[in-house]
Amino acid sequence: MRDVAKILDIPASTIRFWEENFPQIKPTRTSGGHRTYDSMQLEKLQYIKRLLKDEGLTIEGAKKRLSQKRSEADAPVEKSVQKIQTPSENIPPLELLEKVKLELKEIAAILK
Repeated sequence: MRDVAKILDIPASTIRFWEENFPQIKPTRTSGGHRTYDSMQLEKLQYIKRLLKDEGLTIEGAKKRLSQKRSEADAPVEKSVQKIQTPSENIPPLELLEKVKLELKEIAAILK
């Protein structure tokens, strides 16, 4: 946690407070009980900091914005999954696999 606090230039106590208020922040713990954050968690923490410190949102406002961002990110993925789940039976298997491959590439690009 100390390293993340340094990266974000905020006290560790602030990170602990955000963990309590933002369910999206879920660090894993080592066997010794220390918190570890993966790159996705770090990105979320950076986004929360920007919302609260730079944009001046309240905790509630930041929660709403974070949940909106999540909804927007999920929408294209859900459409892609629907396309994959309803293939035409007339498509040859190799062509179907190529289509699935393209869909997965699109999903990967959305998630980046």
